[in-house]
Amino acid sequence: MKLRAVIEGNGKRHYVDFYGESKKINKAIQDIDSKKYLHNIKFNDDVIKIRFTKVSNDVLKKLVSLVKEGDSVDLFCIQCRRLLDESYIQYFLDHYDNYQDISECYVDYIMFQLETMNNRESHKPSLPNPNELKYETYYLFNHKVLFTPLRIHEELLPKGIYKYEVRNDESGNMVELAKNIVVNHWGTILSSRRLKLNEDGYIKIIEGKDLVDINEGVMSLQQYFNPIKKQVASYVL
Repeated sequence: MKLRAVIEGNGKRHYVDFYGESKKINKAIQDIDSKKYLHNIKFNDDVIKIRFTKVSNDVLKKLVSLVKEGDSVDLFCIQCRRLLDESYIQYFLDHYDNYQDISECYVDYIMFQLETMNNRESHKPSLPNPNELKYETYYLFNHKVLFTPLRIHEELLPKGIYKYEVRNDESGNMVELAKNIVVNHWGTILSSRRLKLNEDGYIKIIEGKDLVDINEGVMSLQQYFNPIKKQVASYVL
């Protein structure tokens, strides 16, 4: 699916795809005005203007139709990421007529998460196979990890890979890691190192400091895991 747009201002213009390019969107915003970020501008910003040029899917067309001038661009990006989850797409379509703007759609996602958790066992078979996904790469506490906005089928993970879920705050910033996140689920992190969680079962993180985007493109779990297996084998020899 494509959700292409033009971001322009101060004599500069950038072409982006809102469906999965939040980093590129933020860089475009920063290039136009270094004092502004994805998380602190709205669609009626006085300098940065956003114009959608191609919406290739009826689901995304419905999402775009909810945009009001005062809506947060960041919340809109979060909703785009959420629509990577096919089970959420159906929930969104079923509840679309109840939404007046992006904010209502964003908040109602909590109900979708609660509904999913209440039916966790029945949803397990439909969760994506982690071995078939492509992941973004980050450094978490100076260790390379994988990230996906999706929930995954944990039982299919290879031995030696640990799964954690990420919680975001109301501004869309990643702020916390835990084994399972119910409300404000941002995504999933896979690591070859086990994290030491606090006594309450989570750990606080600061995006950009503890969790840093590597910008190496996407990687499969096999590509991430194979160097680890080779390293272990060399120690044995």
